[in-house]
Amino acid sequence: MTLRGALARAYAEAGPAMQRLMRYAGLDPETGLLRWGNHDRTLLLPSTVYEADDTGRSFRLRPNTRSIWLRNVGLNSGLPVSFLVPDGPELAAAIQGTSAIPVETSRQTTNSWGLRGPEPDRNAPLRGIVLGDPFMQGMLIGDEETPAECLSRYLQTQLQTRVSVLNTGHLGYSPEQYYSSLRAFADRFQPHFVVVSLYANGFSGDNSDVPMRARGDWEEGKYWLDQITQSCRSRACPYLDVPAPFEGHLFGQRKSGYYPGTISNVLDVNGAMFLDPCDDFIDAHLERVIEGERKGRRPTGCPLFNDQLGDGHFSALGSRVWAASVGHRLVLLLQRDQVARQQSP
Repeated sequence: MTLRGALARAYAEAGPAMQRLMRYAGLDPETGLLRWGNHDRTLLLPSTVYEADDTGRSFRLRPNTRSIWLRNVGLNSGLPVSFLVPDGPELAAAIQGTSAIPVETSRQTTNSWGLRGPEPDRNAPLRGIVLGDPFMQGMLIGDEETPAECLSRYLQTQLQTRVSVLNTGHLGYSPEQYYSSLRAFADRFQPHFVVVSLYANGFSGDNSDVPMRARGDWEEGKYWLDQITQSCRSRACPYLDVPAPFEGHLFGQRKSGYYPGTISNVLDVNGAMFLDPCDDFIDAHLERVIEGERKGRRPTGCPLFNDQLGDGHFSALGSRVWAASVGHRLVLLLQRDQVARQQSP
């Protein structure tokens, strides 16, 4: 059975209420967007929020679109499904009779460039591009809470200048799509720095293959990451490769030789251009546990991830911890380059 056929079967087996929701979201057999992502998988995406991209990214967010995440949606399509749906007055009627629950804190908007965040400021004294996947897009958190927005505020505070950070993070993106995103926006935005957020399923469709067994398509991933590195070097633009922490490594056996160690092994970069924020996440988690214990309210799960929503991506707090870790290194890299330019004849 074809993937489109599997979708048609899932739609036919769904009840009238679920079919109504699928049509509202653009997930029905006629309008559902089937595109490759997560290294080697096919994703089912709502065509009301995403659109096809045949220039290398496979798919992209629609410009000027307001949407919200739904959870507890019972759909057995056999495909990884994104239930990021339009946030409009028709939503209440669309979910009536289904088990779907809107995550009220997850509303997101895209700008005229089709990226999450405010309108890009091409005249900002400091501009940066963040490449990445759903960790950077910001799953189940608000527009002001994404890692890119937190990074922008951190740099603005530390450097006392206006900062604009372009967030190209998309659910399902892998290194090839990161490079295509950089190619699509670098000339237009002229960044002063680039941050590459990496995660395990960018090298293998199975989240556990890389962090637990180091199984992944390293040759493929290395090729595209090398393309990003060369592009940044040709622009004399500082860049930073940052693997997103794997939550299981924070509280179990670290196994950093698998992840992110294998990624650092294949990257052709100076050590200063590679940052593992795992220890900063562990410290931040311990601080919250100690604080909670003192108040008699020990946190459930890890407050740096969306554990309470059954999701493994950064919470608003996790985004701030990530931004402080990444921002600290970026400030040092930018200041180093500034001093070098001042001292050059």
